[in-house]
Amino acid sequence: MNAGRLKSIRNIEKITKTMKIVASTKLTRAQKAMTESRTYGQTSNQVFEEAETKPLEEKKTLMVICSSDKGLCGGIHSGLSRATRRMLEGQTNVDIAIIGEKCKAQLSRSNAKQIVLSFAGIGKDVPTFGDAQAIADQICMLPEEYASVRILYNKFLNAQSYEPTPIEAFSEEAITQSPNFAAFEIDDEVTGNLREYALANSLFWALAEGHACEQSARRNAMDVSTRRARKILISLLIFMQNASKNAGDMISKFTILYNRTRQAVITGELVEIITVCSFIPSVLCSTNAGSGCHCFGRHVNTQLHINIKQSSFLVQQFHASCLPALDISYVRHVMFTISMRNGPLSKPTKMLVCCCSFTQHYRSVSMLSFLTVWCACCHALAHLNGQ
Repeated sequence: MNAGRLKSIRNIEKITKTMKIVASTKLTRAQKAMTESRTYGQTSNQVFEEAETKPLEEKKTLMVICSSDKGLCGGIHSGLSRATRRMLEGQTNVDIAIIGEKCKAQLSRSNAKQIVLSFAGIGKDVPTFGDAQAIADQICMLPEEYASVRILYNKFLNAQSYEPTPIEAFSEEAITQSPNFAAFEIDDEVTGNLREYALANSLFWALAEGHACEQSARRNAMDVSTRRARKILISLLIFMQNASKNAGDMISKFTILYNRTRQAVITGELVEIITVCSFIPSVLCSTNAGSGCHCFGRHVNTQLHINIKQSSFLVQQFHASCLPALDISYVRHVMFTISMRNGPLSKPTKMLVCCCSFTQHYRSVSMLSFLTVWCACCHALAHLNGQ
């Protein structure tokens, strides 16, 4: 699971790094277009400032929101939507035209009834004056007569910051009623064209500035995402290294514990066998006092762990001669005597008791190998457990 997560984080880092490079390249073009558009917009605003043009109060106002269709650029669209909601608080005589799907999706949840026009497909590339002119034509074709058109856009301050800013685009009636408009000596027939041209200039300015802000915000967002992915990647690598180290420590700890436990079991069995070996002769001598004791100590160090399946032939061969000579009640009596003094007997100890009891009855041990004795005792112990 960690390997898959590591791979996905590396892929995210590559994607965000690539998007940052692309946004940096587009930002240069967007800043160049923004500088050119400011000339058009500021010149139109200078004319209205010198003419002292004011919006009319008795008619509706149209607010044009300049956003785009693309995301992954931080909170640039959300900030524009919040600024729009603040400006619309307590105002019911305002309609909204939205450029871009991002702000449309956000404002549709709160001001859906005020939206009269929307545009999509704007902002895929550097905006042109033709795009602004097409939007201005659609706005001028609206059936409602608006006193002014207020364009809200993101003003480019620097590569790290921007702020929502409004631009006023006045109606034809407001332009003709300006106090100093007569100083420009403009015919009444071209006033409508002036109004539409000024609206297109302001829209071009707003779209170009908003596009530059979007590319700057996207580059910053991708830069932040790349750094975060890198930090997560480093943290995950450190976590995996620590996990591997902890796993190795646990393996070493439990290996030592297993070896100690295994050695303790083996040591316990050896101590029990040695204790019984030193204790059985006295028990056998006390139970057979009249017949004497036979020395069997030299057979104790012989290998005891013999596979019964491998010795089945020897058991069958010596079954007739060995089993009758081994008194089961006698063996049970010896085991009971030892268990009363030393506690319950393990299987190796029981086998040793059978073997010693067998050699006690067969005085001529040299005539019979210890292997044969052990096989016969295995069979006798099985017979004993079955009774």
